[in-house]
Amino acid sequence: MKAICSIIGLVVFALAGSHAFAGTVRYNTAGSTLSCNGVAGCSQNTPTSISLGGLTLTYNTGSASGLVTPSIINLGNVVSTGTGSNVNLAGLLLTINVNSTPPMAVGTLPNGAFSGSLSTNSSGAVIMFSPNNTTTGFGTLPGVVIAGGGESFTYQILNPTLGVQAPTVGNPVGQTSIQGAVTDTSSTTINYNTTGSTLSCNGVVGCVENTMTTVTVGGLSITYNTGSGSGVVIPSIVNLGNLVSTGTGSATLTGLLLTINVNSSPPGSSGALPLGGISGAMSTHTSRAILSFPQSNTTSTFGSLPGVTIGTGATAFTYQILDTNLGLQAPTVGNPVGQTSIQGSVAFASIFANGFEAN
Repeated sequence: MKAICSIIGLVVFALAGSHAFAGTVRYNTAGSTLSCNGVAGCSQNTPTSISLGGLTLTYNTGSASGLVTPSIINLGNVVSTGTGSNVNLAGLLLTINVNSTPPMAVGTLPNGAFSGSLSTNSSGAVIMFSPNNTTTGFGTLPGVVIAGGGESFTYQILNPTLGVQAPTVGNPVGQTSIQGAVTDTSSTTINYNTTGSTLSCNGVVGCVENTMTTVTVGGLSITYNTGSGSGVVIPSIVNLGNLVSTGTGSATLTGLLLTINVNSSPPGSSGALPLGGISGAMSTHTSRAILSFPQSNTTSTFGSLPGVTIGTGATAFTYQILDTNLGLQAPTVGNPVGQTSIQGSVAFASIFANGFEAN
């Protein structure tokens, strides 16, 4: 099993810039259970220990105090002991309970289901936690949001598929550690605008650039109007501006280029979305023109889409274009007339999006 420790350095770097969302928390996993769950021949020794086929599996709780979030945490471990051969663990169930202060509330992580066989000296057994139901800066992972008193903390399993150590293997021997993460998700909000964006002729014959955001071609004018938002709760759908067509005429718009610049606070920096190319013809009353964003270069809770990640580590946010092919409205069509709205999204950027190895 390839340890998550190999990426701890990246996470430490990420935490260094995370003060905007930092909250201090203490937690423990008391009340968790490891159950036979009806498996034939299994004995329930205690709520956290079972015996099966000569082997004993015990869940030991995890805890910490004074943690500055976001942090990687210890969610406990499962220790195997005894003597057995090819013992089928399928059906055993691990339920990790998290007691968090703040907000002095309790939540349960998605269940960990055992499968595969375990022997004294070897293991083909795994614990699989599912579903991947929460999203933070650590990624979209199995987790639980624990909320109360206006505060919320998201606890997640960092490695949803864990290989179970055999009784004579590992350091410490027989121990399978369960790494998690905690993030303060109490009303994480951002402000943004698309000031600095440009709409350019890009060499189109007969096109005139009136301003940085307006062009005229064939009697038609196309103007990009900026979008903005404040106090936007992450993740959200956002307004990335619009294109408005006016005038009388007919023109081929192929080659016009839209560059949307996003200024985001936090983290107090900017980034440009993938270029939007315009193609097709437009006249006063009809349009076959399309605005296309072809490069699906980012992945977030909204999917794999054209986007830009602004910031680093836990203060990184991914802005994306939700509709990658937009039909442009003719000057006399639409409500408002001539307007083509550009919908986008903003979400936490996963610091594990590239190069993460789950096992």
